[in-house]
Amino acid sequence: MSVAFTWSTRRDGNSGFVLETHPDGSSVEFGPMPCSLVLPFVSGRRQIVNHLIMKLGSYNYASTFDWNHLLKH
Repeated sequence: MSVAFTWSTRRDGNSGFVLETHPDGSSVEFGPMPCSLVLPFVSGRRQIVNHLIMKLGSYNYASTFDWNHLLKH
């Protein structure tokens, strides 16, 4: 079994926003925030999600999935 979370970013003027989509299709938008905080915010959210998935213990992919592509920009 696997689950997927996605994070999309957008910029509106000098403000940044992050849209987090959950496995059930629901989503939540975070922001506005300074654009310079968008990538660190996404990094922090993915670490939180990874920690929660690892804590559940049933989604072993979390320990091997390469999350670093979110930081390469």
